[in-house]
Amino acid sequence: MPEVTIRQYAEVIGISVDRLIEQLEEAGLEHKSADEVISDNEKTELLSYLRRKHGKDEKSEPRKITLKRKTISELKVPVTASSRSKPRSKTINVEFRKRRTYVKRSVIQDEAAEKAAELEKEEMQAIVREGLKLGKHTAAHAHGAEGIKNAVAAGVRTIEHGTLADDQALEMIREAGAFLVPTMSPRRLFLKHADQVPPFIVEKSKQMIEETANLVSRAKAAGVSIAMGTDAGTNFNYHGDNAQELVSLVEEDMLTPLEALSAATATAAKAVMLDHEVGVLAPGKAADMLILDENPLENIRVLCDPSKKRVVFGGIPVV
Repeated sequence: MPEVTIRQYAEVIGISVDRLIEQLEEAGLEHKSADEVISDNEKTELLSYLRRKHGKDEKSEPRKITLKRKTISELKVPVTASSRSKPRSKTINVEFRKRRTYVKRSVIQDEAAEKAAELEKEEMQAIVREGLKLGKHTAAHAHGAEGIKNAVAAGVRTIEHGTLADDQALEMIREAGAFLVPTMSPRRLFLKHADQVPPFIVEKSKQMIEETANLVSRAKAAGVSIAMGTDAGTNFNYHGDNAQELVSLVEEDMLTPLEALSAATATAAKAVMLDHEVGVLAPGKAADMLILDENPLENIRVLCDPSKKRVVFGGIPVV
């Protein structure tokens, strides 16, 4: 996960750097420079201190917290036809606007606005068109049914989360040949680290696991293609720990071990339009393999044990 400095965090929460350093010192967290890194644990400790200072308990904690960030980065875009040929690329400037809202369950139930779409279909169609110009598909992080429907109608290829998808939304995903990516990892990881996150997020995570189980069951019945994705970048959810998503899907009785493995290989390759190269072992495709000491159909957790697996990439052992 990218490191966040005092200066960056002050910008995110909308206060001056000096004031943030003062608050950290009051909370017993020593920071002197705006360029020092603030950890997730320190953010949690600061929040707890401020709530105690202002006499707020769990009942009076905010019903909704929204964090926003805008950054401009350079993106190198490959212009070659094959992902395995020597890449040529061009550099473009991309503005990223990220907003993450943490909402209590009662708000999801009581406020119809939470189900409303943030982007209109026409806006998403423009994004999809620009992606296609670069030979890229578009993914949408969507929870609400209307947002999912707009995304699918606009040509979005993968729906991440899909938590509140109704039957019509699932049917649209199936008919469009799009893919559902349930992303169980953040929910389970918030529960695992419950002592480091606000109580309402823990409660919300429990309820979202139940909702996701219902979603996956209905999606399978509707014939929707399910691909594996982790939503990496959320708290405690790191790139490279992808296998934990398969464990979650199996242990929560959403997919069988074979369905989970297929979601991470053959179906995922189709979702990102690389099935002509990877996803299955077949003549003419890349010899990418994971060799395990145990049968993952019997013990899915073997995927998370580095001592029991070897990686072959393009026919060459690398780990």
